[in-house]
Amino acid sequence: MNTSAAATALLLATCAFAAAGCTSTAKTPPRLPPAPTTGAGHGSAPADPDTTDFTAAWPMLMGRFLSSEEADHRALTDPVHGLYLLDNPGAFLVLGHEPRLTSELHRRMPLRGCRLRAAEALPTYDCETDRWSAGGCLHVPGARPPLVKLYLDQLLYIEDREPGPEDQPKLKLLRESESRISDAVFFRGVFYYFGIVDGAWRLLAVNLESPCSA
Repeated sequence: MNTSAAATALLLATCAFAAAGCTSTAKTPPRLPPAPTTGAGHGSAPADPDTTDFTAAWPMLMGRFLSSEEADHRALTDPVHGLYLLDNPGAFLVLGHEPRLTSELHRRMPLRGCRLRAAEALPTYDCETDRWSAGGCLHVPGARPPLVKLYLDQLLYIEDREPGPEDQPKLKLLRESESRISDAVFFRGVFYYFGIVDGAWRLLAVNLESPCSA
């Protein structure tokens, strides 16, 4: 092979190598962004922290109570169970029900300044001394109101009748709501009853009764 032919062959080999390199680079797939984390889409609700521990969930519940947003107030109650109310507008203790926590009811729940501490039992009121047996923001696990008994007593003594077939759906829901209540909080004369529904802490009942008002 003469010098001219060798130079030509070397030039062709160099061009072929360069072309192969350019082709390989052009076929490299583009770098993609990481896939979004499952459940992090817009509008997904954060899970309650450690739903089995009421004291761990209490800061979240307090944040919803103290919030000025109605959405936070609605998140405190369950859409199926709603909120049971114990009150005595007259001489009798009456069991009422609301589908959610309303603004009017929220104003009757003064929880600002509540610093939760454990207690063995809910306090009682002494009409002679005009004082509660204990004060502060008290947390009592296992305390629950007798919702079913209150409803049956209300039928008997206020409506003067025994429960009928039309009362069974309400009684069924009452029994389930009462059984779900696991923790009570007392603060400034109001009793709050909480339980877990579908993995989230909910306010299921509130006792707004005024002691010694009869």
